Amino acid sequence: MKSLNVRQKRNKPCENCRTHRRKCVNRDHSTCERCQKLNLECVYKISEKPSKPVSKPTVSLVKRNKLFEAVWLLKQETDTIQFQLSQLKNALTTTTTPTTITNEAKQSQDTIQTLPAQSSMGWKLTITSKSNNHELHLQTSIRSMADLSFFLKEAFSVFTRDSQQHLHHSPTDLASSTQFLPITLKCFKTEETFRNVVKKEKVFVRPYKPPPLQQTWPDPVLQQVKVKMIKTFFRCHHWIIPILIKSHYEQLLSETPDSLLSTALASFVAYSQCFHIHLEQGPVMTRTEFAEKCRVEAKETVQEVLFETEPSLELSLTLWLLSCSSFYAQRNAEGRTYSSLCWQMVNALKPTFNRRTDVESEVWRRLFHRIRFHEFNMCRAVDGSQNFSSVAHDVEVGTPTPLACEQSDETLLKAVLCYQYTTRLTTKPDDEMATLRMMAGVLDPVPARTLQHIECTLLRLWNSTPSGLRLGSGPYDWIDPVVVTRCRHPSILRFNAIFYVHWLSFQARVMSDTADLNSVTLARIDGDRSLLIASICSDAACKIFCQLAAVMPCLVELHWLMMCIDILNILSGSTHRPSRVRAQRNLADITVVLKRHMDCIGHPSSYPSASQAPFLNQIKEAIVTYMLVNNIP
Repeated sequence: MKSLNVRQKRNKPCENCRTHRRKCVNRDHSTCERCQKLNLECVYKISEKPSKPVSKPTVSLVKRNKLFEAVWLLKQETDTIQFQLSQLKNALTTTTTPTTITNEAKQSQDTIQTLPAQSSMGWKLTITSKSNNHELHLQTSIRSMADLSFFLKEAFSVFTRDSQQHLHHSPTDLASSTQFLPITLKCFKTEETFRNVVKKEKVFVRPYKPPPLQQTWPDPVLQQVKVKMIKTFFRCHHWIIPILIKSHYEQLLSETPDSLLSTALASFVAYSQCFHIHLEQGPVMTRTEFAEKCRVEAKETVQEVLFETEPSLELSLTLWLLSCSSFYAQRNAEGRTYSSLCWQMVNALKPTFNRRTDVESEVWRRLFHRIRFHEFNMCRAVDGSQNFSSVAHDVEVGTPTPLACEQSDETLLKAVLCYQYTTRLTTKPDDEMATLRMMAGVLDPVPARTLQHIECTLLRLWNSTPSGLRLGSGPYDWIDPVVVTRCRHPSILRFNAIFYVHWLSFQARVMSDTADLNSVTLARIDGDRSLLIASICSDAACKIFCQLAAVMPCLVELHWLMMCIDILNILSGSTHRPSRVRAQRNLADITVVLKRHMDCIGHPSSYPSASQAPFLNQIKEAIVTYMLVNNIP
């Protein structure tokens, strides 16, 4: 029996007439005239044409991630409500069923009644020992497995002794899930300053217009300068972004200076704030003019090949470099477009390079993490978006890993490892959406459980980091200045600076404006505790930035430096005298680093070959205004 949704159709003519291409005449709908005349079997072919399948609606990745975010928020709220109901039930139970022991029982039992230290649940625990059979009996007010879980967490503090307990509490034991902390600092003043420069519709300082290019160097000289920029990249920038494998790309790019990737890399280096560039080819072209020439040349080539070739690793690297160069040139719309195209292309290449371990796959993996963090910053600064679902999803690509060719050089190996742990610092799949929303000032108030989870994730990262890459004892203890001054590796200094600034950035969102730090304890999550951690981390970051400026000043990033200055400026008004004095001293030291750094970029500058990138000029002018407005000498 045919299916109901299969429609039968009788085709004309019959098979015999069709084969001999004869006219088929069928009057009685049984046998045609030709088959009847020739005494042939008249057969009609019945074709089965299935009904049109029902197409399933497709959901885009962005909408799917938005749905996941909504489900996650509903789950958070549901867990909070369930916990509050459990708390209420326990409170009613403990007040109506107290633990009692009769006088007769006291004569035959040894009884100990105890409560966990600093218990917020009103637990009641009775431990009895019968002398006749040496048995222990426990009587508690616990009524469910959930109550038992919370009780055990609090009870361990009674039986565990830690000499460093006042400094190294486990964040999971500090606050209940019903606690919420208000956002007291949604946006750093320096973040707002940088965003105003980056946003194309809000440029509050005069735009930089380079003079028209009248002359240029001959091609051999241009190639020579490109090679110099390429070698400068591997001597300087490679310490913090070792995306291009040095043993593979340095020689390859130097031998092909006119290639698309080489030209884009030369533009990026020339536009950057690097202090190691000295142009000796004469006054025909300035550093900024050379950078712009290379940027335009790479841009025109990309426009020709972008939609004519398949996605490739070289084109992805070029788009990333062009995005950076475009922002340096204050071509913000172009830079945003290149960043988005690079992110889409890197994701399109995921099936090709993921799960592989060759050189190109490792370059792709390192680029993936770099452009992912870059795209998140673009969503915040340029788009002003509060939705990060396009970048906050399960990564599943692994972390950057040193290759065999990099392990023979200990200095280079440490640089790659520092890059690996930096990417892990900015990629937290368990709570990434909550972290991104908190950093953007969207999540208000912040559940204490979210803050605890972020701290636990960062502490696990810190404890898994090799001891040779760590400076200090972590975010709960003051750093030893001697440890910092002994370190001469720029990658290690930068990784630790970012680690402490990362702690500083999310603790500052919920810290109290003023607090007496003498009475603050790390055993309780609140705004005063966050203020203490911010004070400790700002002290560590300041010392590390000063040492990094002495070792390799090119790697001092103005954004991180200004965030540290912003917090030190707040702590300088603390009512706690030791913290205020320390913050004022650190602010004076780091301000010296900032002034020396700004003297080597933009206009005016004491550095003859300083980068005159429009973005650096505007940032320099904006920072000067910020320092004057906030009375920072």
